[in-house]
Amino acid sequence: MLPTFIVIGARKSGTSSLWEYLKGHPGIFVPEEEKEPKFFVEERGWGAGLEWYEGLFAGAREDQARGELSTDYTAFPLYTGVPARMKALLPDVRLVYVMRDPIEHLRSAYA
Repeated sequence: MLPTFIVIGARKSGTSSLWEYLKGHPGIFVPEEEKEPKFFVEERGWGAGLEWYEGLFAGAREDQARGELSTDYTAFPLYTGVPARMKALLPDVRLVYVMRDPIEHLRSAYA
């Protein structure tokens, strides 16, 4: 099985809290071991292969929404090719873009 949604967006925008909330929802499956698999980033998870990525969702039920959270997917131009790889493998995946107030984000990153 593969994900039906992927959470992308800004770093330090609450994705760790969101991951915890999603893990507790009975209708949603997110990998317990890998909060941010970064699979679609060539320099990070892509080399692990599709079998590894599918294995992250092996515990999901068919009736559950399946998802992962990886903020590195939006780190362009640091990581390129992510949208093309994602579209090729998951053409119907839903994207959830998490944002944060830019000034608060800068303060958090600085601290």
